[in-house]
Amino acid sequence: MVKKYVNISVPYELVEEIDKIVSKSHLGYRGRSDLAKNAIRNFLQQLVKYEAMRNKKKDH
Repeated sequence: MVKKYVNISVPYELVEEIDKIVSKSHLGYRGRSDLAKNAIRNFLQQLVKYEAMRNKKKDH
């Protein structure tokens, strides 16, 4: 299956911060997109965990 992609807009100040991180080769990011995909995945995982904990508290 072919992956589809979409573009997003990011303020230039964030791009500068992203570029600083990407330039540190020991962190393993190949580029801006690589960092952004990783950050979004991590955020979504944390959101799922948060929602699960929140729902658990409601059930008690």
